[in-house]
Amino acid sequence: MKARISKWGEFPALQKMLEGKPESHRYYGPTSVSDNIFEFFARHLLLSASATEHKDDLLNAVRGDPKAADAAIGDLKNVMKGLATVSDLVSKEIRELEMLCAEVDRAGHIEPH
Repeated sequence: MKARISKWGEFPALQKMLEGKPESHRYYGPTSVSDNIFEFFARHLLLSASATEHKDDLLNAVRGDPKAADAAIGDLKNVMKGLATVSDLVSKEIRELEMLCAEVDRAGHIEPH
């Protein structure tokens, strides 16, 4: 059985400063009927990986059946749309972390009172 890695893993400075603080609930609201963003991302990523890994089976299943091909394309586009939504959120988080790094850098060079 694989050992579970602590969320702090390779982030010891953040652990020292933030451990014990309440976790953010920013992305725990539902994005669909039952998913939070983490479940949504995992589900879409797994569907994407499965579809591309089993491409030959997918192609065989739709061969000669335009309706099945159209349905599969619709689902694949919905998976792509979901992943694009997650990508946008990740890009936003990266921008916010870049700004936070600049603020932390400035704060780290200010003499405490």
